[in-house]
Amino acid sequence: MPTFAELKPEEAKKNPDPDLTELKVDGCCMTWDGTEFKSERGIERSDRFPQIITDLQQIDAVVQGEVAIPGGHVLQVNAKTNWPKARFYLFDVTEWKGKDVSGNSVLENRRVIDQILRSRFKHLRSCRQFDTFALGWAYVLNQRYAEGLVLKSDVGKSYKVKHLTEVKVPIVGYESGSVKGAFLIQMPNGE
Repeated sequence: MPTFAELKPEEAKKNPDPDLTELKVDGCCMTWDGTEFKSERGIERSDRFPQIITDLQQIDAVVQGEVAIPGGHVLQVNAKTNWPKARFYLFDVTEWKGKDVSGNSVLENRRVIDQILRSRFKHLRSCRQFDTFALGWAYVLNQRYAEGLVLKSDVGKSYKVKHLTEVKVPIVGYESGSVKGAFLIQMPNGE
């Protein structure tokens, strides 16, 4: 998966539409290699999301995506009470049915993801796709926790365009973990 440069919304509006525009899901990036479900830092997380693992074990693919709470934000994924609510939003596939597909175009990659998900899974999703940046951005602006868009191109750079970035909030606790823990924070809305 290529590294995405960040683009401001005003700059994205001036650029021609990319090959693929998808919703940037606000969650934790994970990779399923066929047997293990690992974070970007290489930490195995299958134990947190058994409902997702049950679905992933039914596909013959190596995929990358975001673990997220539908309609939520990344901080909700970190709370143990929310782990059963999590879904896995696929955005990249590098191997499918024993074949290396890492050289696929972004549109071919999306078609493979759609084929993988043709069998309806309860906990696996694809990232919402838009025909144009303008349509995608209008959607982002009308959602409570939409992080932004990902603009994928086969030629030139691919970008992420963020609407939600960060917020300064107080840390109110800490939850231990077997490898690392999670800070508990107090959101401005009381969560």
